[in-house]
Amino acid sequence: MSLPLIGDESVQRLPDVRKAWGVYDGVNIKLMKTGGILNALKLNAIAETAGILAQIGTMVESSIASAAGLHTAIAMNNVRTVEMGGPLMLAEDIGGLRAHYDRDQVTLPEGPGLGVDPDEAIIARYAPEGRVWLRA
Repeated sequence: MSLPLIGDESVQRLPDVRKAWGVYDGVNIKLMKTGGILNALKLNAIAETAGILAQIGTMVESSIASAAGLHTAIAMNNVRTVEMGGPLMLAEDIGGLRAHYDRDQVTLPEGPGLGVDPDEAIIARYAPEGRVWLRA
């Protein structure tokens, strides 16, 4: 029995996926390393064309970035797994996504935008002194 080989840190930018052809069975796409949602979509398109499966992974982001990763994963047919446990690893999270995790399952919140509701009190505690936070 062979185990699938997933490219992680070696696959961060678009040219890296081309190098993965014939080397990896899958790639771990991290929005924070690819440069955001658009580049993650592009990276996945190259992987999918090459027959390489994808996973959306985490860099221990808060609920806000994790929700972006989860929404991106759902939008891609090629993504088979997600590793978006960042909110569970943080001592204090700003977005309330933890409530949507149940063992190995996560459901996306249904609110506007990413569906997260940032806690302004937590954000204020970690904001640089004198920084002004704008409200919509």
